[in-house]
Amino acid sequence: MVRDREVPPPPADLAALELLARVEAGDAAAAATLFADGRSWVELSGPTRLRLAVAELRHVLAHPEGFPDDRARELYSTLLDEWGPTHDPAIRALGEQLHTLEDSGALPRSMVVRSRRRRE
Repeated sequence: MVRDREVPPPPADLAALELLARVEAGDAAAAATLFADGRSWVELSGPTRLRLAVAELRHVLAHPEGFPDDRARELYSTLLDEWGPTHDPAIRALGEQLHTLEDSGALPRSMVVRSRRRRE
């Protein structure tokens, strides 16, 4: 029986994953760098982009006072558009957390227009 070996991330992903590890350890400066406006993750692999998008939404939901706009809703909608709610169970859990924060008034309730997903 052949065991699946974990494939190392592509070199382009390593710097982002290093910053992500620092964010997950509570480094606010790393979060500011990794989740800065205008950043682009286009060159990163799909699994790394998903991890970063989930981490960014987790960061916003953990610090709602720092994001009084509809950024959390936009991030969540982007996750749904790109990966769907069933791709990663964490996405569904983050949606529930988002709704709880909206219901409590910690985050604004807003509507974000989502595009229809293409069926291929």
